[in-house]
Amino acid sequence: MALQTSPEKPAPVRVVSNAIHGWISRLGFVWVEGQITQLTRRPGTQTVFLTLRDIAADVSIQVTCPRRVFDTVDPPVTDGARVIVHARPAYYMNRGSLSLAAGNRAQANHPGTFAWASGNTMRPAFFSAAYSLVRR
Repeated sequence: MALQTSPEKPAPVRVVSNAIHGWISRLGFVWVEGQITQLTRRPGTQTVFLTLRDIAADVSIQVTCPRRVFDTVDPPVTDGARVIVHARPAYYMNRGSLSLAAGNRAQANHPGTFAWASGNTMRPAFFSAAYSLVRR
């Protein structure tokens, strides 16, 4: 449903932000390929922050992943790695920011959420058995 606004009746930020959050929350998981241009592990947090850049265009997006999931990737993922990530778009209302949330769900019959590329050959990176199953 579209918001009914006008210069005389503007919507508060919280209403617009909530509408954006609701729309983005309906989007499903996607597989996305890119190169990690920034990898941040903040002390005291349980989240790893990545900047994923498109291989062919000047476009990037932030990705978050639980540290317990990210740390199980073997071989470890580093800055500059080309990866395929299974993630869901997430909108954070307090900051008004869009990112991809990875690692919250891995599909059965697929090796894992991350895979890395070496040259032209994609090689899967496996998670523990707990993350190889569908998680709801």
